[in-house]
Formats: sequence, structure tokens, C-alpha cells
Amino acid sequence: MPNFYEPETNPEVGELDELQTFVGSKKNKTWRATAVDHFKPGILGWVLGDHSAKSFEPLWALVSKWKCYFYVTDGWKVYPNFIPEGDQIISKTYMTCS
Repeated sequence: MPNFYEPETNPEVGELDELQTFVGSKKNKTWRATAVDHFKPGILGWVLGDHSAKSFEPLWALVSKWKCYFYVTDGWKVYPNFIPEGDQIISKTYMTCS
């Protein structure tokens, strides 16, 4: 999987999510954070690391350049360190488009 791809236009709505997984033992946890365009298929960017702001920072460096109108997230505690106040919609079940 490529590190990221350049969308043909900047996404209006970005979705950010993280997933915990482990290999062999739950002591060896790895987190993957992803960014997707809310209205199109595919992953725009991702990072692997621990569950920290430091691991998320490289992904945000890419995503922040898109200047999305708002971001849909699951409320991970590090997002407010990056997403401007008022630009985050917290939803455990992401919105659907009709």
C-alpha cells in the first residue's frame, strides 16, 4: 500500500480513524491511523506506531494541507491537539452520504 496518494481535489470532509492490532502477543500492540475522503473510496494516508500524538503527527502534516471543512473522528484524545476547534465532528458511527 502506498504511503498516501494525492487526491485530484482536496477532500471537503476528512475521516480520521485509528485501529489497534497486535502480532503474537497483546503486549506487542501497534496502532494504525488512517485518513480517508468521506465521499470517495480509498485511503488517502496512514501511519503506524504507538497510540500517541507523536505517531499521528506525520499523518496530520499531510492531511492538514487539504484544508477540509471538517473532520469526522471517533474522539481519540489526541485529535484536539491537531484539529482546529469547531472542525471536529465526533461520531462512533460515521455519517453516511445519500
